[in-house]
Amino acid sequence: MNNKWHSVIAVLLPGILAIPAYAEDTGSELVSQSALSEQEFAKLKQKLIYLNQQIKLQQQTINQMAQQVLRQEALSRQANTVNGVSAIEPQQTQSTPTSVERQSPQTTQPAVIADNTSDRKKAPDRARSTDDVLQEAHNVFSRKFTVEPSFTYSYYSRKDLILRGFLALDAIFLGNLNLDRIRTNTTRLDLTTRYTLNELWQFELSVPYLYRWTQYDSVGEGNSSQRYETANISGGQIGDVSGAVYYRINTESVDWPDVVWNFRLRAPTGKDPFGILLETSDTGNLTYPTEMATGSGVWGVSTGFSLAKTFDPAIVFFNLNYGASFTESFDDLSGSAG
Repeated sequence: MNNKWHSVIAVLLPGILAIPAYAEDTGSELVSQSALSEQEFAKLKQKLIYLNQQIKLQQQTINQMAQQVLRQEALSRQANTVNGVSAIEPQQTQSTPTSVERQSPQTTQPAVIADNTSDRKKAPDRARSTDDVLQEAHNVFSRKFTVEPSFTYSYYSRKDLILRGFLALDAIFLGNLNLDRIRTNTTRLDLTTRYTLNELWQFELSVPYLYRWTQYDSVGEGNSSQRYETANISGGQIGDVSGAVYYRINTESVDWPDVVWNFRLRAPTGKDPFGILLETSDTGNLTYPTEMATGSGVWGVSTGFSLAKTFDPAIVFFNLNYGASFTESFDDLSGSAG
């Protein structure tokens, strides 16, 4: 594009520079000659008309060349937009030729250069918050390498009323009455690493760490409604590690959404819930596990598609996934010793 401008300046500059030189020579002749004859005056007038026509022709030529250059730049920007390059706002391109035509002959060329410089301003980049929202429910392929930590806390509570006995005279209960309560606090820390190979492929590795604290309460120790037993179990360990592969099928455009296919594999690296021994209190009123499970104990796979479409200022998501677990065998499934 710079070569085109150099050629335009090389063609027009000698003619433009010749005008002031001729005007200077003509001015010197006017100074030297105090009076002109009618024939000389007619020739001078014809030269003035001729120079005026030359200026108009040069102005039209400059405007035509400027419009051609700007049209070529617009076509180049549209091609870059299709390839994923940010485009210049089209309103500036359309308004520039009109502004060039309205310039005076003396300032036409600098104005064209200034307008061309203003057209090169890029459109504003997408906000970081938009990318964060897309990353949470979809994928962003513009980041080469990311490390994303996340923290999750959950609380679980359960109460059980246990009656062991019978009703006498349909009104009096004879037997044991127990009220059990379980309270579990779970803290999970996920460390997710993503690596983008190119605009189509992305790889992910997620490593979770779980810490659980559980309290078991049982009311009715020794057949007493005012006494209760309690036990606390806590522990932390790495959960099931998973890896995923993402492939972008279609890049978001004006008419089509961003479509990404995913495949995830989960490994049983956490503590499985099978074969964990159960411990009973001295009175036999409270039974609780001795360890906390942090994983499922089986391999699992999942695959699916995710779609995302930006409707400023909203973003629409659609996810479809299917998962399955493989069959595994364990030596011990019971919580009893032996």
